[in-house]
Parts: sequence; structure tokens; C-alpha cells
Amino acid sequence: MAIRIVININVKPGTGDQFAEAWAPEYDLMNAKEGCIQYELFRSTRNPDHFAVLEHWADRSAFDAHWEKQSKRERAGAQFRDTPDNRRTGTSGLEIYWDQARYGIVDGELKPL
Repeated sequence: MAIRIVININVKPGTGDQFAEAWAPEYDLMNAKEGCIQYELFRSTRNPDHFAVLEHWADRSAFDAHWEKQSKRERAGAQFRDTPDNRRTGTSGLEIYWDQARYGIVDGELKPL
């Protein structure tokens, strides 16, 4: 079963560009890992200090192997991160989706793929 991770991050005001630059090497490093389907940083178009990392792992064992190593590393761009209570909209934090289904629009209707 595939696993989807969403990590909502806010950085100190005005440091979004520096955070994105510091985070950039993570893209190639993580996407090269076995079982990684997606590991990518997205930036809000309305709040340039708000980011989201989307992770998609092929299965629980791939995610667990990643998490074991990742939890011991310093987070990329840690010096630019702000406290969650300073986020303008939404919430900071980690969301893990163990059970997931994919949907699409088929003949104008939302249907499982």
C-alpha cells in the first residue's frame, strides 16, 4: 500500500527564497531513494513564506527506511523555519495518509481510478 505524506512548513518572514535554495538538494537526494515516487517542495502563491512538501512512497517499508534515516538528520533549511503559531493560514505539521485512493474526472463525474 502506497503512503502519501504532506508536510506544511512556514519560514521566517522574507526568507522563502533562501529556504527554497537550501531545500533544493533534497529533491535529487530523496527522489533517488528506492521506493520514492515523489518528494517535492511547493510554495504558496499567496503566502511566499508557506511551503508544502509532498512525499509519495511505494509502500510502508520504503517509507520506514526513509523515516529512520530522515528523523536523525537536520532538516533542510532548518535555520529559516519559523514557529507554527506564526503561520498566516492553515496549520504547520505533518500529515500521513496510509490508505489512499486515486480519483479522476471520467465523463464529467468523479470516479475512482
